[in-house]
Amino acid sequence: MDLNKLYKEYEYLANIYAKKLFSFERIGYEREDIVQDLKLKILTSLRTYKLKWKEFERTGRYKPIPVLYYLRTALINRVKDLMTQISKENLVFVEEFKTDVGFADDFTLIDFKKQKIIVREVDFLAGLFGNEKPAFLLYLKGYPINYIQKLFKKEKINLIVKKQVNHLKSFEKELNSERRKFTVINYSAVD
Repeated sequence: MDLNKLYKEYEYLANIYAKKLFSFERIGYEREDIVQDLKLKILTSLRTYKLKWKEFERTGRYKPIPVLYYLRTALINRVKDLMTQISKENLVFVEEFKTDVGFADDFTLIDFKKQKIIVREVDFLAGLFGNEKPAFLLYLKGYPINYIQKLFKKEKINLIVKKQVNHLKSFEKELNSERRKFTVINYSAVD
């Protein structure tokens, strides 16, 4: 009984049982971590199964169940253990926090929700109207132009970005000075 061959044959079970665990709503783990944990369980279960099989061959007593059923049972038990562990964890959901997205100082206000970007008294959105503002905000957040163009099909995103960047270049000296630091406006838990 070659463990490597058996492992490669049944390794796919880790992905199947990881999917079952990820349908559990309170999961706070990365998918790859769970898959790795289940693959480890497969390997250790195969080692145990090999010992049981050798015992059967030596004595002729207590023939093990087929390896597939043995692994499925081991994985089901591991998934149950993980679900119990997850249920006991103290999770905090994002909805339980009130966050004010932005930074501010005397000359700076960055608030994407209100569509206001003012850095050192320079309004980054000055001269933009209609869909131009949200499109340029997405550009400032780092989205690629071709992605933004798909969202705003009627707008010419390349032209909007070029026009606004050229406008901002006229304020390059003010924007590059290091006279202020940014601070977080507000971050608090909701009661």
